[in-house]
Amino acid sequence: MKLQLDQPGDHCNFGGLKPHQQSSANTVLSSFISSLLPALLSSAVYGGAAVMNHTPPKALLPAAHSLKREREWTAEPASSDDAWKEDVSCKAVNRAYLKTKNGPFYSAVLYNVKADGTLKAHQEIRVMESLVYERYSFSAKWQRYSRADVSTVEEQGPVWNSCKLLPQQENATPQINRYSAIWRHFPYRAISEIWISSEDGRLLSVKRHFPDDRWMLPFPTSLVIFSYDPARSTPP
Repeated sequence: MKLQLDQPGDHCNFGGLKPHQQSSANTVLSSFISSLLPALLSSAVYGGAAVMNHTPPKALLPAAHSLKREREWTAEPASSDDAWKEDVSCKAVNRAYLKTKNGPFYSAVLYNVKADGTLKAHQEIRVMESLVYERYSFSAKWQRYSRADVSTVEEQGPVWNSCKLLPQQENATPQINRYSAIWRHFPYRAISEIWISSEDGRLLSVKRHFPDDRWMLPFPTSLVIFSYDPARSTPP
């Protein structure tokens, strides 16, 4: 997964945001995270990372079969030429994906979304400068890797396909846009739901459901929650 720490003097202008813009972006992110507070407050802790065991907000748990009906596997490229280009319907998702993954720093926690809707932390990531730190819930040891550039088109074609802006949910934060999409990373593909901040254009959360037996993770449904708090992106 998909964290990097900028220099102290650059915090006020990271990601190309001016101070008042970053303040607005932080407000949106805080509002989004606030919707998860009931879950966070009921979590246990393993070595500094939360192990979630709760019923998360309904906004994060649409029925997998409902999303599948809405975005069936109809995203195959129209031609061989199209296979090597971004899906035009995914412009906003692609830009958010790149702005996050190639941005100055971020952190993220990947959760296993269980069949009953509860969440359990599986992996924590911190990205900063040229380094990635990664730790799994079953281990206290952090692994360190060199950071690689991220692209929206891989050897087998575009990562995001058949994107669709979803209707605003009741009581949802206005500055958050929600999309459905098909995510592909050969040989895997997943029905996805993506939350993007309309203030700064970065990812807030990504949910993926693998509808067949070819899972990339040890479970079929995952949820990644991103953070852009510099304090959470420091080396472990």
